[in-house]
Amino acid sequence: MSVARAEEALRRVEEAITSLDALPDGRGREAARELMEAVLDLHGAALARLTAIVAKSGHADPLYGDFAADHLVAGVLLLHGLHPELPDVRVRRALEALRPSLQAQGADVMLAEVSDGVARLRLRMPGASREDAALLRREVEAAIVEAAPDLDEIAILNEVANASFAA
Repeated sequence: MSVARAEEALRRVEEAITSLDALPDGRGREAARELMEAVLDLHGAALARLTAIVAKSGHADPLYGDFAADHLVAGVLLLHGLHPELPDVRVRRALEALRPSLQAQGADVMLAEVSDGVARLRLRMPGASREDAALLRREVEAAIVEAAPDLDEIAILNEVANASFAA
């Protein structure tokens, strides 16, 4: 499926959910939701079996890498709790991609840990105004949410004006 077709399918799903929410018939709305949940459960079970088959194949590592690199596949695997990479791996990758932009703004970020659904980060912003600091925080948070939407929380710790740390 092309990216355009995937985006169109996502748009159609969102429109269907909106239409479903607008239905006056509560029983019909509930039946449609139950149907959607059953279909998602079925797809999740099939994907879990598929990933188990891949794991047995002896070719899992390169295939899982391809799964993680494909935005559509990775998103569907995330939906079902089957993403082949742990959240901390995805967060580290996102921070590495973000680091040049932050450094150009005189800031840096380091992942302290990911545990219990919480990513804890240290963000260094020497001399940043309150507004700039807020923008930097939003930029970091957006990158983390994009990479690991399965996290429950992002905690930015130890914002220190002049301290440095190894990234």
